[in-house]
Amino acid sequence: IGAALAEANMAQLMYDYVLIPGDEAVATVEGARAIVAGHGRRAPGAIRARLDFLLGEVLIEWGNVERGYPLLEQAVRTLRASTESQTQLGELSLELGSALTEVGRHAEADRELRAAFEMIKRESADDPRRMAIGLRYLAENLRMQGRFDEAEAALQSALDLEGTRDSSGGSALQRRIVVSDLALVKLERGDPASALQLLSQYDDRAEFDRYAGFGADVELVRAECWCVVGRVREGLPVLEKFAAKLAERGYVHDSSTARLRALAGLCALKTGDRKRAVELSELARQAFNAQPGVSPYFKAPLVKLEQSLRGHATG
Repeated sequence: IGAALAEANMAQLMYDYVLIPGDEAVATVEGARAIVAGHGRRAPGAIRARLDFLLGEVLIEWGNVERGYPLLEQAVRTLRASTESQTQLGELSLELGSALTEVGRHAEADRELRAAFEMIKRESADDPRRMAIGLRYLAENLRMQGRFDEAEAALQSALDLEGTRDSSGGSALQRRIVVSDLALVKLERGDPASALQLLSQYDDRAEFDRYAGFGADVELVRAECWCVVGRVREGLPVLEKFAAKLAERGYVHDSSTARLRALAGLCALKTGDRKRAVELSELARQAFNAQPGVSPYFKAPLVKLEQSLRGHATG
């Protein structure tokens, strides 16, 4: 039982660090669950819940939210009842809040993420990285609701925390990700010029290419801005590249990939390539038909693209 749990923990960690593909991580955790289930009542309920939690976590990160969310939600309930560790309770709230964000239960996500951040502050006051991550999760949920002022404030606090750390590669990557998140807020609130200005501090992209798909990325957000400001022939290839990377790494019906494909479709339509815009629209629609229960935030670009295609056809 202990070996199975250790293997599942390692699979989740290796997937998180892009060392194994998502389907392999899912299969490994499922195998560990089957081993533990074979021990029947001899397997402690907390361990079974931990394996459900790990499977839900991997599935959601991979993009299979429809299957992963119920597993994670039920596991969190069980694990909360069996732990008194404030650190572990904070981690549970953080993961549940992130999952609630994915399924569009944003008010509940806000409560969980704020509770998580307060616990992280109490337990990890000397760990600015953990606090910055908590603020990023909170800001993402706020941005997806259009609460841009609050999202910016949270991300600025995260930047301030990152500024207290050393200049190591890990710290530089984390700061770059927070800057990307902040630029995305500015873009989505309708200020692409400010977003591009913020991103202009980063020119060398190859160093972080391996991490593409982890939250916002400088190159990706810059390309989204280019499509908005009219530099569509520069922006479209980058959006297509990132969509391909996410599709390669993620679940076939991943909502983030579908959203990016819809954004690429809007950009393609601006170049006059209606055929490609239709293809991207159809791919995005397949994903949302398979996973209708994700946040409306992910679906919004496709709604806009389909409206534009109808207008383009009648025009």
